[in-house]
This record gives sequence, structure tokens and C-alpha cells, in this order.
Amino acid sequence: MMYTENSCRFIQSAFAPGEINILHFVLETEKQSPERTITLSNYRMHLVVKGSGVLKTQYSAYSLSEGDLFFTFPASAYTLESIDDFKYLYIGFVGTRSNAILEKFGIRIRNCVFKNFIELKEVWKNCLKLPISVLDMGTEGIFLFSLSKIGERIMPVAKKSGCNTPAIIKKYVDENYADSKLNLNSLSKTLNYNSNYISYVFKKEFGVSFREYLNLLRVNSACALIDKGFTSVKDISYLCGFDDPLYFSKVFKKRVGSMPSSYIKRKSNAAYDVRSEH
Repeated sequence: MMYTENSCRFIQSAFAPGEINILHFVLETEKQSPERTITLSNYRMHLVVKGSGVLKTQYSAYSLSEGDLFFTFPASAYTLESIDDFKYLYIGFVGTRSNAILEKFGIRIRNCVFKNFIELKEVWKNCLKLPISVLDMGTEGIFLFSLSKIGERIMPVAKKSGCNTPAIIKKYVDENYADSKLNLNSLSKTLNYNSNYISYVFKKEFGVSFREYLNLLRVNSACALIDKGFTSVKDISYLCGFDDPLYFSKVFKKRVGSMPSSYIKRKSNAAYDVRSEH
């Protein structure tokens, strides 16, 4: 891929307060001077794609080289110095939960540089070539993918300390699926994980989306209630976490292959036949 000078792609997506919102995706090739202090109103995730440089914050100075990821924070001054044909890509983002999600990955002002993620270079560069119509999805994807790569590095430490994020998320859903107010947004707020990250965890760890997993638990619970003798579709739907019996019937049919009323009738007939035999 040929580099273009100061290539900047602005993301045209709806702003969602409280979430992480991607603002722009930029290839910076301009020479950076240590005399220029930078203070921003948004967060940035950077990936060095060529050369080397130095990042200085109020706490420390960090040498940067190709493949390094580094982060900057709102209202936190820093300087960058180009050493050897220094070029980097960065993603600007905002959102009231941005700091919370970064903290989950151990990313903070005192720990803002992550070395040797050279495998991300081609992924980021290829995303820069995407049409503007899908750039928002592509940029969000590489943003989350890059966070996941950082997560993979810290996961061994987390496991040693008894922390297993996917297990924590799954356990909560397993124990609270019958709550009709449980959804991706409420789970995100309760556990203080970004909703996009939760979606990523379910796909990566369990092979299904969050919605699919939640509906699976609820339908399995509905089948168990029917097996125990429950016959009211409305009551069953409410007991399993559905606040709309019509939507419950639709989900049930998709997973089981028949409407809940037909399933109940079939089970009732089978139970009657068994009793008749005796």
C-alpha cells in the first residue's frame, strides 16, 4: 500500500452517548517536534507503522518503533518526536465509558504504550482503504480487535489472579436470563464492560451472539417449564424473561421448530398416552 500524506478519514456514524464513538481514522506522516505540546479533547489509539519516535507524557518518556501501540488521553498533555521517518495511524474516539473500557485492559496514562503488535500493521492499513460507507464498521472492528490483542497479552496474568472475564459475563447471564430487562446494554452497565466488547467475547468464546445465547437459555427454560406441566404461553413467556408472548412464540418456533402452543399440546398428549397405558 502506498502511503498518502496526512490521510484522514472522518467517520460518519450516529453518536451514541455513553458508548465509545469513533471520530476519525488518520495516517499521520508529518514530522513531529518535541517542542509542540499536544492537548486533546478526545482519546486516541495509535499504531506506529514506520520508523521510530519518542512519546513524552507528564509521567515518563517512551521510545516508539514499528508495531507499537500507544494511547493518549483527553486533557493530558504530551509531545511526540520523530526520530527516523516516523509514521503512525491513529483512531480518535470519545464516549463517557471510554476510560472504563481502557481500564479493563490495563490502559491508562501511566501505562499507555504496548510494544510489538506488528501483526496489526496490515490490518490497520487495509482498513484505511475501505469505502467511506463501511469505514465506521471497519474502524470500530480494528479498534476492538486491537483491544482484544492487548487482552490476549494480559489474560495469562488475569487467569493467575482468578479473573476470567468471559466466565464472569457468562455466569451473570446464566443466573439472570429470566430478568426481562436483561439485554446487552443493561449487562454492559451492570458489569461495566463496553457492549461491543461483550458481543466480541460471546462470538469469540462461545461461538454465538449475545442475543442468541440469551434466547437459547430462555427457550430451554420454557421447555423445562412445559415439561413440568405449565400450559399458559403467556405465563411461560414471562417466567423465562420475555415480556412479549408474541415475540416469545417467534423465538421459540425458530429454535424448537414449532409454536409453543403446539409443543405444549404435543407434550400434553404424550403425557395422557402414558397415563392411559397404565
